[in-house]
Amino acid sequence: MSEENTLRQIILAGTELPPVDFDVYACWEEELSVSLVMAAGNMVKERKDPGKVWRTRCSYDLLDDATYKAVLATLRGGDKFQAAVLPDNGGDMVVSEFFCISLTPATFAFRDDDGTVVWHNLAFELREVEPHA
Repeated sequence: MSEENTLRQIILAGTELPPVDFDVYACWEEELSVSLVMAAGNMVKERKDPGKVWRTRCSYDLLDDATYKAVLATLRGGDKFQAAVLPDNGGDMVVSEFFCISLTPATFAFRDDDGTVVWHNLAFELREVEPHA
């Protein structure tokens, strides 16, 4: 596959992650709102303004050692970081600042064919720091 045809789904703090498939990547806009039940029993929704943030969920079956260590340092850093994510509503990546809100660290594995160190089952979820309109 040529470089210009390579699908890019997520870049974390300058580290481009390999593309994934089979339902392990999602990126959506989430409305910032609070649902309230009133005294009379009816429900109302209070929307924040601006009222949307990008959310991204991704998991990787296998990652090479260098990529895993770079991504893990970003995700565990505790600070906001720049990321580019591929949204579910278009073709252009969205670049913004994100926080890691969920992390399942990978387990250590080996490739049987050549003994190369790989990491297995990394999963994470990101939330955009600042809401957008």
